[in-house]
Amino acid sequence: MHSKVLFLLALSLLLCDSVTVAKGPPVKVTITEDNVNIRSGPGMHYNIIEKAMIGNQFSFLRATNEWTSIDLPSGKTGWISNKFIAMPETKKTKEKGKSIIRTVVPAVHIRSKPLNGRILGTIHKGEEYEVIAVRKHWIKLKGNGHRGWAPQWFFEGGTPRINHETWRTSTLNRRRILIDPGHGGKDQGTSGQLGFVEKNLTLQTSRLLYEKLVLSGAEVSLTRYSDYFLPLSERTKKAAKEKADAFISIHYDSSNGSSASGTASYYYYKNQKGLAEKLGDKVPQATGAASRGIKEGNYHVIREYTETAALVELGFLDNPFEEKQIITQQYQHKAVNGIYDGLAGYFDSNAE
Repeated sequence: MHSKVLFLLALSLLLCDSVTVAKGPPVKVTITEDNVNIRSGPGMHYNIIEKAMIGNQFSFLRATNEWTSIDLPSGKTGWISNKFIAMPETKKTKEKGKSIIRTVVPAVHIRSKPLNGRILGTIHKGEEYEVIAVRKHWIKLKGNGHRGWAPQWFFEGGTPRINHETWRTSTLNRRRILIDPGHGGKDQGTSGQLGFVEKNLTLQTSRLLYEKLVLSGAEVSLTRYSDYFLPLSERTKKAAKEKADAFISIHYDSSNGSSASGTASYYYYKNQKGLAEKLGDKVPQATGAASRGIKEGNYHVIREYTETAALVELGFLDNPFEEKQIITQQYQHKAVNGIYDGLAGYFDSNAE
């Protein structure tokens, strides 16, 4: 009996040495890869309870040598392999000769290389980064668990200095465009058989569209920049307040079965039909997905915003074949190109 007690005491001390528990102010961890499994416990043998996308942030609870426990929006506790998270730096050094910079927008992707590099994570407003290299109008940054490239014009003192001639001739120049990533927070939207959740994909697509539109000279904003719940009424209020020239609500679809596929665009008022038609034409062209047409839909975001608006469904998450395509960055970029071309085509045909 005595030896058993000593064994249990030694085991508890060993476990204490291998576990880090969060102390002080809440700490956020950032997901550094797409489609990361969140498990019910610290090990590969535990069940997958959710999926996380690159850039998602969660409150840190505790960690072992290989796994980190996080607080999920649903109130549950999940575990993620330490291979797929970045912890914020605890000290921000400002040594002589270092260039420290902050982003001036709520969120921007950091990439493995300029332009079309792989997305490594998301930079948030107010975070500080050290500039370690400059290439034309892209800067290489490190800090807050990230190291990669981002467009210079999203940072303090980084006023855009490129494509001025393109800006002057672009029909999107100075257009106020509001992008609405569907769902968020406790409202997860639909989900796929592989475990992917609509709210994460709509945000990922919207961030990519945001970056592309900014490059065209458009004045762009999002209804939400991260994973939180936002009532539908707040989304349309923002569109009205900003006097958006176009309001685009991004969604992924579902059906009662698993065979439905393709994209669709919706409008409510006659003055919204033109934009829906352009999107309904360009998105399937860009993605190669089947077209489910342009339809009238009684959706809150296009019903309560009476100006130019459209809701786009970019594919069916509950179709396993289509889900495998939708979750790839290649498909996301194609979908963004289609939406961009649809917007440009609409404003081009309605140029004053």
